[in-house]
Amino acid sequence: MGSMQSLSLQDPPNANETLINSDASTQPPTAANAVQAPVPTPSLPSIARSLFPPKFVSAVSDLLYNRLPPELIPLILEYAAYYSESNVSLARNVALAAGARNPRVRPGLGGQWRNGQELDLQEEIDVEDAGLTDEPGALWYLVSQPIGYRQEEDRLRAEDPPSDLELVSDSSGGDAGGASKSWIRKIVVHTMSKDQGWSSSSQEHYGTYEQSYTWFELSLLRNGKDVEGSRIDFQHNVHAGQYFKEHVNTFEPDHKLLAMAKPGDRVVLWARAQFPGWVNHIRSASIAITESPFPPQL
Repeated sequence: MGSMQSLSLQDPPNANETLINSDASTQPPTAANAVQAPVPTPSLPSIARSLFPPKFVSAVSDLLYNRLPPELIPLILEYAAYYSESNVSLARNVALAAGARNPRVRPGLGGQWRNGQELDLQEEIDVEDAGLTDEPGALWYLVSQPIGYRQEEDRLRAEDPPSDLELVSDSSGGDAGGASKSWIRKIVVHTMSKDQGWSSSSQEHYGTYEQSYTWFELSLLRNGKDVEGSRIDFQHNVHAGQYFKEHVNTFEPDHKLLAMAKPGDRVVLWARAQFPGWVNHIRSASIAITESPFPPQL
């Protein structure tokens, strides 16, 4: 199941955020929803591998199989937590106002914001009925690396396509074209965000998560399209929060998101805002996916 950890309050809001215009039909232009310019060129999301590289895990497993009874190997690796992890993170300020439209930079269509992954994900963006389509009050902020793919040297953009990719199986243990198996152990999502800092609701909701209309969602992207039924609402901002706050959510194997995941799927982090006046200010986020080449043993 998913779990949430709320960390301590952070620094006051950054005054240089990019603010996405609200829909003029629902919220008239004001100083609060105007676009602040100029917009700096965004830094690229950081992609990294931590824990143990997949090939290292496999090499250790092979070494143990030559010395110990086979039934003991998975238990030893489990106790040692010989897992691999891919982590994609982004620190790119944006403020999504409820009713926003066409927020992302697109040729000939304007827009004020981009996260730096658009070029890398162009093929997925261009498919018919693409899952990576911004809507009023909904902005995809960050996309994970594909589940079940191994790459010796991770990089977001490259002159030549990666040459060392290995497709592995889904979390159910099914085989994918004879490739190695992989089990998803957990997905951890960090978000640093706040809302607009005020509301017309009763003050009894201030400082709580009640009647908070800015939040985050996760979904699975498969062949460029949303996986039906995968979208989950998992983290709201503190109601009328005055400062940015970090939340850490962990999704374990019994969560439906992991159960639905297949090789090649990506996890998409969405920022959301609903109702006029509500603004989701995002400072940073990350998605970490932990996998192992053996099923859970404990």
